[in-house]
Amino acid sequence: MSSLRRLQTLLRHTSKLHPWARQNLHQTMTRSSSNRLFSSRPGPALQVNPRCGLADDLLDVRASGLLPGQLVQLQAEVESECQRFRFQSVAMFQADAKGQVIVSQHASLGGTYEGVEPMGLIWSCKPVPEVAHLYPRLKKADSRQPLKYTIKLLDRGEPETTLLASEVIERCYLADYVERVSRILSQWWLNYEALVMASWKIVHLCLRPTGMLSLK
Repeated sequence: MSSLRRLQTLLRHTSKLHPWARQNLHQTMTRSSSNRLFSSRPGPALQVNPRCGLADDLLDVRASGLLPGQLVQLQAEVESECQRFRFQSVAMFQADAKGQVIVSQHASLGGTYEGVEPMGLIWSCKPVPEVAHLYPRLKKADSRQPLKYTIKLLDRGEPETTLLASEVIERCYLADYVERVSRILSQWWLNYEALVMASWKIVHLCLRPTGMLSLK
């Protein structure tokens, strides 16, 4: 009840104010409410799953905590195995009404690929201009070492703008349960050599000339 009385008193005093004073008070209260609203909004976040997976596993890339209709840019960067050449992909997105961007559902508006492509940030990676003539394609020589991609979320779709969030993921080319062929072959060759040696011993024993037996 006391809160109701305070509100009634405030309204009564407000009605006696000059029109410009009432307008200033209204703007101040509106600004305060707006600040409280935006301060309670969670900040931009980037989720990429799986963090570590095989190269042909589908990626789930999504951004949240954005403003509805906000224009953002997603980037993927990866270095060659020698760590001398950098590759990059870019995609432009507009956040939906919930302030989200889901790469597997939302279309890229421009960049290194367009349209709905869940793996677009990976397969559309291109060498940066300064190394394009030296290393035009991303090659994988050692399948035991994963490639590390850095996924970045940027505001307003320009490389020089503020970095909102980033994640580092690994794309593996060899599962944990896979054995290298060279190891299997070497083990097979050792078994083969042992088998050949045993066979030669058997053949040698079978073909050894027998002694002469004379009966008198």
